[in-house]
Amino acid sequence: MIFISYAHEDKEKANTLYDQLKTDGYEPWLDTRDILPGSDWQDSISSAINQCDYFIALISNYSIEKRGYVQKELKIALDTLQQLPFGKVFLIPARLEHCEPRHPTLRQLQWVDFYPDWDSGYYKLNRVFSFIPKEIVDAPQLVDTHWVAYDNDDGQRWEFMLKANGIVELIMTNLRQDNGKWRYTLNKLYMEFNNKFVQYRAVFDNWKLIGSAQNIDGDQWTWKGNLKQNFD
Repeated sequence: MIFISYAHEDKEKANTLYDQLKTDGYEPWLDTRDILPGSDWQDSISSAINQCDYFIALISNYSIEKRGYVQKELKIALDTLQQLPFGKVFLIPARLEHCEPRHPTLRQLQWVDFYPDWDSGYYKLNRVFSFIPKEIVDAPQLVDTHWVAYDNDDGQRWEFMLKANGIVELIMTNLRQDNGKWRYTLNKLYMEFNNKFVQYRAVFDNWKLIGSAQNIDGDQWTWKGNLKQNFD
C-alpha cells in the first residue's frame, strides 16, 4: 500500500497521483477515497500509515507552512522510518513546487520533483516500488500455463510460465529464470523480472495477452502473447 499525505490545498494533485497509481496497478491510499463512512478518521489514517509499504509526502509551500494533521501524519511516518532496517526506502518526499522542507530528515532523503514536468517526476517515483499489485489474486486457471510472447518493436520471441504463489519463470534462448513475479486482477496480468528491472502489463482476453512494457532505463514497447499449445 502507498500512503499519500498532502495539504488540503494540494488535494487536486493528490487525487491525480492516486488515480495514476491506481491505473498502473498499485494500491494507493488517500483519506478522501479510502476512509469508510462512520470510521474514526484519525485512527484510520494512523492505521494506514503503520500498514503501508511507502509513504509519499507531497511537499509544497502549503504543507510546509500549514499546521494541523498533515504534520502529525509526517511525524508518524518519521517515527516508522526510524524502526525500519537501514537503507529501506519508505518515506518519499515529492515536491509539487520549489520549496525547502524544514525537517532535517526530509533534507537527508532524496526528493522527487513533480514540477516543472509531472510525467518525469512520476517516472522517477515509479522506479522505487513494485509495479505489480501486492496481493496474489486467486487465478487457478492461469497457474502452470505456458505462454509464447513477442515484443512488437523488435520481434523478439520469448516464453514464460505462470507458476503457483505468484512466481513467473522466464524462458529464453540459453536463459531460464524463476525470479519473476506475476499477479492477475480485473482481467489484467502484471509481471516483473530481475528485481523490477523490466515490467509487463497486459489485458487478458480469450486466452490472449496484449499489453505494454517498460524497463528501468525508461524504454517502452508493446507486446503480445498466446498459450504455447496454440503454436504446437
